[in-house]
This record gives sequence, structure tokens and C-alpha cells, in this order.
Amino acid sequence: MLTIFYSPSTRGFYRDDVPVPVPPDAVEIEESNYLSLLEGQEQGLNIVPGLDGVPVLADPPPPTLEQVQAANIANAKYAGVEFDGVMCSATSADQNGLMAVFLSIQIQGASFVPTRFSFENGSELVITLSNYQAFMAVWLPFRQSFYLA
Repeated sequence: MLTIFYSPSTRGFYRDDVPVPVPPDAVEIEESNYLSLLEGQEQGLNIVPGLDGVPVLADPPPPTLEQVQAANIANAKYAGVEFDGVMCSATSADQNGLMAVFLSIQIQGASFVPTRFSFENGSELVITLSNYQAFMAVWLPFRQSFYLA
């Protein structure tokens, strides 16, 4: 029969069939409890020590203010800014792709062929010689706004 221990100090499980030292604060738990805890963890719950050291499932802590702010910025970048009826996202991937398009415009000049650009949010915009400056006047300040204090 398998014996399983849980250590509150390491927040880890120890099995008697694995030759590693078991911390002195470890408590023995039933295999069914162990499996139930792992199942809960797969569902997004955290395994934490209970008051008596026996592991229990708990909801994850709420996000920090910094995490919420970072998520809001990422969502805003992905949602994008409107130009010519198209919501143009402003992610790093978009910036890198647009840099290649605008480099082509600079190199090719008047011979530049209109290019259908696909943004990370799934929107598409045909970039032409006649609209790229107006587009940049809208998109670039939006992108830069995420880096200004």
C-alpha cells in the first residue's frame, strides 16, 4: 500500500516509494485525498496547508493591482484603435509586421503595391501609399500611449 505525506513547509507531497527525505512537519494523507487534491488543482484550485497541516483546496488569490493593470493594457492593445472603419490592434507582433510594411514603402516608394495587413486581433487593413501616413498618425500615438508614464 502506498503511503503519501504532505509537508506544509515545502507545500509538497512525498511518497514512500520515492527515496527522498520526508520533512519533519509532513502529515500522512489518504491516497484518495491526494488524488482529489490533484484533481482540484487541475481545475484551477490551489493546494494549501490547512490549519492542522493537512492539505486543502483553496481558490487562487485575486490578481494583484499590477496584474490587473497589465491585463487591461494587453486587452486594450489587442482591441486596438479604429482607422478607416478597421479596429487595428497594437501588439508587439503588429508593430513588427508594420515596420516591415513601412520599410517596403520607404524602399519601393511610388512603386509600392498596396498590401493587405492582418493584425493580431484578426482585422485586416489595406495599406497604400495614400493612407499610410494618416494610419500612422492614428496608430503610432495609440501604440506609444502604453509606454508613456
